[in-house]
Amino acid sequence: MVEYLRGRVTRLGDGHIVFDAGGLGLRLRVHDSGRFRRLTGRTVVLPAWLDFSPRRIELYGFLDEEERKRFATLAGIPGIGPATALKLIPAWDALAGRKGGAVPDIQGVGPAKRSRIAKWLARRGGMKPADAVRGEAEVVGALRALGMGAAEARLRAARAVARSPGGSIEALIRIATAKAGR
Repeated sequence: MVEYLRGRVTRLGDGHIVFDAGGLGLRLRVHDSGRFRRLTGRTVVLPAWLDFSPRRIELYGFLDEEERKRFATLAGIPGIGPATALKLIPAWDALAGRKGGAVPDIQGVGPAKRSRIAKWLARRGGMKPADAVRGEAEVVGALRALGMGAAEARLRAARAVARSPGGSIEALIRIATAKAGR
């Protein structure tokens, strides 16, 4: 798993930035490239997320670790992929029931899906988000190492964490790999 990248923001694009890390021009997907404008040309450390699927490998970049944790939590919800999770980051407070506001309309995310996301986040509210995300990410990594596809690994890891909040990584992996782990 990629935790962070150290380098320079060299260019801003629509929904992405180009980041020079050790001489490599990496394209990082971001939810609002304008927020990185003040970092252009400066050497910085950015939290990152590497996602691979059979068709592509993508890097996601974030301004801070909290934003990355929120992304990981959203991407861990069954039926929510990284592209949708990235779109949902600005609506985090509304989805998590904070600030009492309504969830804004987000392209590709209908009312039923927004409701399901809000319920999922509410159920997980009793856990420490950082611990849950870290444990889920470790389980996903282990399942991927065992040859499981990315989407299936994320889904099984999320279900294992939901079934056994606060469980050890070994216990979560056992739950996720069980034949009846659904």
